[in-house]
Amino acid sequence: MVLADKGVCLIDEFDKMTDQDRTSIHEAMEQQSISISKAGIITSLQARCTVIAAANPIGGRYDSSRTFASNVALTERFLMHPDAQLATQEAMQEEADAAQFDPKTGLELIPQSTLRKYIIYARDNIHPKLEISDERIAKLYGTLRKESEETGSVAITIRNVESMLRMAEAHAKMHLRSFVTDDDVAAATRIMLQCFINTQKASVMRQMTKRFQPQLNYKRDNNELLLYILKQLVHDQIVFERSRHGQGADVSTVAIDESEFVEKAHQLRIDNVKPFYKSRHFVSSSFHYDPQRKTIVKSIF
Repeated sequence: MVLADKGVCLIDEFDKMTDQDRTSIHEAMEQQSISISKAGIITSLQARCTVIAAANPIGGRYDSSRTFASNVALTERFLMHPDAQLATQEAMQEEADAAQFDPKTGLELIPQSTLRKYIIYARDNIHPKLEISDERIAKLYGTLRKESEETGSVAITIRNVESMLRMAEAHAKMHLRSFVTDDDVAAATRIMLQCFINTQKASVMRQMTKRFQPQLNYKRDNNELLLYILKQLVHDQIVFERSRHGQGADVSTVAIDESEFVEKAHQLRIDNVKPFYKSRHFVSSSFHYDPQRKTIVKSIF
């Protein structure tokens, strides 16, 4: 971490780290320095770096029926430090990995060299000032803390508020803004909520998603929301088919009743889904609308 001063430190297999090393990590995260006492020399070295740590779940597979803390061999003390916690799970759909790299999405990728220069410029030259409502953040903090206590998940502390402010500043930097706006705070709020909800038990995840829907869907494109709903319905259908016919069942196509899709869309206050059927999101994701049967068909390759 000392070598990564003012940079990024990547740590793999974090769950297998020794207690002594974890103690040093705690100090670095709290004070951005590491104390050394060796051969009569006592000194402190700078470790001002971003830490990205990856750990394996207990048993080798993430159990969505348990909380994030119950899935990893890490103490609650450490879990309170990261700005964001991500639970990466294997997707049930066979096409999920390929979809991430689908060239038909129509999105223009920024060259890596250009993106690197952009980030360096924003980091070195843009220093946005905070001018936001404290009441809004305090209200969200209180709500999340209550949810944390009720669900028995990772504790929400004042550190999480500081994390959200840092993410809001980072969002403003990426837009080359001099001030942190409400949009920046909303984006940071959405990221924090998504991380918080995704680390919950599956039994409470949907309930919390519904409760925080206004914050999660702030300024998101309707087509993006509808695609998310559709993929969730497909996922549920695949799980149902495999529970009936076994995990090895061949699910080549999935048909979703349009009325079920429309009902889900209405919950997000989206009344007209017809334009979505002609959108890039719908077509590039291998969906097909059958107007005669009023079903949405997904081809799984």
